[in-house]
Amino acid sequence: MAETALASAENWNTYWQRDQTKPFTRISWSKRRILRLLRPYLKQNGRALDAGCGSGFFSSFFVSEGMHTTALDYAPEALELARAKTQGRAALVQMDLVKDALAEQFSSKFDLIFSDGLLEHFPVQEQTAIVKNWRSVLAENGVIVTVVPNKFSPWEVIRPFYMPGIK
Repeated sequence: MAETALASAENWNTYWQRDQTKPFTRISWSKRRILRLLRPYLKQNGRALDAGCGSGFFSSFFVSEGMHTTALDYAPEALELARAKTQGRAALVQMDLVKDALAEQFSSKFDLIFSDGLLEHFPVQEQTAIVKNWRSVLAENGVIVTVVPNKFSPWEVIRPFYMPGIK
């Protein structure tokens, strides 16, 4: 089987351990835009899945808005950041969204499934598998919100410097 664009959990752990990633735990202009985008989908006592939680920024936001939150990531280091950012108030799950079935892990459904900066790291076939995986645990009136950078974004130029080893 060909190696995915994710490379390995080790590459992601290395990324999340770097000092350069610390700013991603704080609010930025782009995070403010995403928070405005998410507000209509927040549901007091609802269930949120932060798929590819990274720094835990959005997991912390969902918890602070009264949602039962699960922070999911491939990299243990990211989950440790999420644990700290949520002060232990989110459930933490380490999974590979391409290989592991969410429906086998979770007996209940999510009202909101969110990802920021996840899908662009996968080829189209694996993106489709991930979205199908999300749909398997989406509540009847739930919503999936995913944010990916525009391929003409300045981020596409500077990303290799911030994320060596990650495609």
